[in-house]
Amino acid sequence: MSARNVEGRNDRAHIFIDTSLHEKFYGEQDPLYGSGIVDTLRFSSPGGTQGVDLTATVIAGPLADHLHISSDETGEDDLLGIERIELTDNADRFHVNSDQMNFATTVDAGSQPAGQYDGAE
Repeated sequence: MSARNVEGRNDRAHIFIDTSLHEKFYGEQDPLYGSGIVDTLRFSSPGGTQGVDLTATVIAGPLADHLHISSDETGEDDLLGIERIELTDNADRFHVNSDQMNFATTVDAGSQPAGQYDGAE
């Protein structure tokens, strides 16, 4: 399946909702725009009660590197100009598959019911 582009507008903060399609999420379209603006990719629980299991990898690009997020639940996604990732309110796993993760990206683990915890590797 080919990737679907989901593009934000310059100088605007966006909240994108992830789906099971292969998507390329673009925050700011131009590096000269958006200083201080935070674009967010939000994940939801597949089925409502389970968390997501995501793997983040750095992809080298011709102009700039970007994040690639993969998961059995949510598919394959590319994040360009996304400054914040919000996980679900259930027990999630977030794997970092690179020693070159030098992005100013915040990962918000959300909140969990008592006894559940997020994990990171």
